[in-house]
Amino acid sequence: MTEVKDNDAMTRQLRQRIAELEAQLACQTAALRDLEALRRRVQELELAHEVAAMVAAILDLDVALRRVVDLIKERFNFYFVSLALREGERVVYRSGSAIGETGERLDAQNVAIDLAKGPSLIAEAIRGGEPVLVNDVLADPRYLSLAGLPLTRSELTVPIRVRGRVVGALDVQSDHPDAFALEDIAVLQFLANQSGVALENARLFSDRERRITELAIVNEIGQTLAVATHLDALLLRVHQQVGRLFEASNFYVATYDRVRQQWTTSYDVEHGKRLSPATHPLGAGLTSYIIENRRTLLFGSEEEMNDFRISLGLEPLGEQAKSWLGVPLITGDLVVGVMAIQSYTEENLYGEQDRMLFTTIAAQVANAIRNAELFEALEQRVEQERLTRVITDRVVQAPDTEAVLRIVSEELGRVLRASTVVARLGAQEQLLAAASGASFAYPVEE
Repeated sequence: MTEVKDNDAMTRQLRQRIAELEAQLACQTAALRDLEALRRRVQELELAHEVAAMVAAILDLDVALRRVVDLIKERFNFYFVSLALREGERVVYRSGSAIGETGERLDAQNVAIDLAKGPSLIAEAIRGGEPVLVNDVLADPRYLSLAGLPLTRSELTVPIRVRGRVVGALDVQSDHPDAFALEDIAVLQFLANQSGVALENARLFSDRERRITELAIVNEIGQTLAVATHLDALLLRVHQQVGRLFEASNFYVATYDRVRQQWTTSYDVEHGKRLSPATHPLGAGLTSYIIENRRTLLFGSEEEMNDFRISLGLEPLGEQAKSWLGVPLITGDLVVGVMAIQSYTEENLYGEQDRMLFTTIAAQVANAIRNAELFEALEQRVEQERLTRVITDRVVQAPDTEAVLRIVSEELGRVLRASTVVARLGAQEQLLAAASGASFAYPVEE
């Protein structure tokens, strides 16, 4: 009996010890999990600061985006990492990488997603400005599968902000379910914020470099146009110089005739081909509106342009553009024409910076056109004075009236480019009667 009691006591002791060991093991396992999680957080923070230091020194946007993506993927071993930027009403993957099923690198670049249509966790994060975490994408209708990424099971997307605006998103995907925890959001958001710093630095640097280049080209344009004295040669140079700053395969300069109240496309290029000049009465098309109102017009879509035109009752002229920018050519207080550029394939191609640049060039073009008009008028006056002297000298030496008429007719015919000049002599009453008076017809020699 005593022996049985001793066995029961020993059993209880063993069970108690086993329970204590199991409790210790559970605590150790939890501690290991906590330690592993802590190690991961340390790794994430180290990476975040490494990214911050790296992007601060990179001023090339594409290089910065690619480095951020590659570094995050390498350190965390994510299945897919991408940076997507907002462009108007769509979001475009600018840099993304993954390792496919066969081990090859997959790139997701320039893949566009409509922000207003279709499912996408990235689009939702950008629209709402908040992180989106899905640990089972197969059960979530918002998930958008990219070509080449069939194994994605979890996805985490955080917005990228620049000066309070959401400009894009950092997206990470895993081929394991339940791969992301709430703690991952803070670290990924920090990385997204650093990516935003890279975007802003690269944009500011790019804007600065672009502005320096633009100012240099504008200065060169002014010097080039200053030596052009004839209109056609001048406008050819204008097109060549504008083509250094814009895609100018669809471009025209219209000159305005104040006396006849009409404008002419003195230089017109459509789809890269030079067209013959066309003259229109004032009141036709957007060009007339710009001349009459001295106002720049900028349209980002065909619909926007048509709405404006219809609201004013302006008839369309020619093919309708998807992007259109037209500025008045004004020198002093005088409107001498309009300069315009357009695209038939891309919407929202021109922005406020383009409008300002185009207006600056237009001021130089207007002055050059006015100078060319004055120069050509001076040339005509000089030619008229020369012709007057030539005719006077020949008339003085003419032996008779018929010779005088022949000399005057020949010279006038050359000036007017006529093949024959007819001169009639007689009293006023005779000249008023078509059949009266003496008539002389003189062929004009080339």
